[in-house]
Amino acid sequence: MSQDATKQATFGSFCWNELATRDTAAAITFYTRLFGWESREQAVPGMDAPYKMVRLAGEDIAGMYDMAGQHFEGVPPHWMNYVHVEDVDAVAAKVEPAGGKLLFPPMDIPGVGRMAAFADPEGAAISVFQEGERKARPDMGLTHGSFCWGELYTNDPEAATAFYTEVLPWDGHRKDDGPMPYTEWMVGDQSVGGMMKIDPSFGPIPPHWLTYMAVDDCDACVAKAVELGGTPKMPAMDIEGVGRFALLDDPTGATFAVITLDPKHC
Repeated sequence: MSQDATKQATFGSFCWNELATRDTAAAITFYTRLFGWESREQAVPGMDAPYKMVRLAGEDIAGMYDMAGQHFEGVPPHWMNYVHVEDVDAVAAKVEPAGGKLLFPPMDIPGVGRMAAFADPEGAAISVFQEGERKARPDMGLTHGSFCWGELYTNDPEAATAFYTEVLPWDGHRKDDGPMPYTEWMVGDQSVGGMMKIDPSFGPIPPHWLTYMAVDDCDACVAKAVELGGTPKMPAMDIEGVGRFALLDDPTGATFAVITLDPKHC
């Protein structure tokens, strides 16, 4: 399930992922051994500690940083999803009228671009990025270890659809032919992410965005993650017509998913 070719990211696609953790050293060790990522430090204006840049197949694909300061008190380690947009300020202006909350207003990152972060009406957090000197991450297809999907877990799919289609350049396409209703976020005819309703069987989880990484062999990846100190939250299982996926916590407590897509679904 490897794919070497990349193509430029489109507006509305996920273009960056960022791990906020309290132990970047442990996270770097875990993910580089699990996915074959490379890492380097990069100074970012306004950040006390160096930003950890992650590379795969010659491309910068993600970042990591240590959570520090009062504004992170009570915040668990997490992966943040960034959406590529044409105008960060225009997106941010729509957030609160649509019922969301701005977490970080539009700001310039010198030498990079412009970004903002917001929460939807149920509190699930997401970020947006506007290209500056740095271009958005290209679409890496299903290269092993690449970020391939973002998925919203919500208590109210109808309200979430209304919010995100107002704020982002997305359409929501609901599908009812699976084990439970599922909505795909669409940019034209391209699926860029998904959404599902939180079921009581999931346990006491808050609304949130989940990050997916593509892998060549889901079961082998889970076994290796356990060897490296990861913890399965949901064992590898098949999704008919889609592929095989699993849910894991890294050694620092951040949750992510891995998936091996069915060739018929690619």
